[in-house]
Amino acid sequence: MERILCFEYMQGGSLEKHIADESCKLDWPTCYNIIRGTCEGLNHLHSAPDKPIFHLDLKPDNILLDKSMTPKIADLGLSRVFASSETHQTEIV
Repeated sequence: MERILCFEYMQGGSLEKHIADESCKLDWPTCYNIIRGTCEGLNHLHSAPDKPIFHLDLKPDNILLDKSMTPKIADLGLSRVFASSETHQTEIV
């Protein structure tokens, strides 16, 4: 049996491309939507009830944008799945 990976084409490229391009001026509403969408994506990964996923390498290169500038978190190669018992930390001062 042959296996194939299919990915959505992200027409907007990476967020890094837009940050590095000095001629690309993202307006505030677009920046806000990119920030909000990225935070919502991270919250979704971190909130899995049994095994949350932590990206561990989030950077502008790993935030891809579709044609409407909606962000998608990419490159989960370094991500780690944690058991729910591993994610709680208590600190006594």
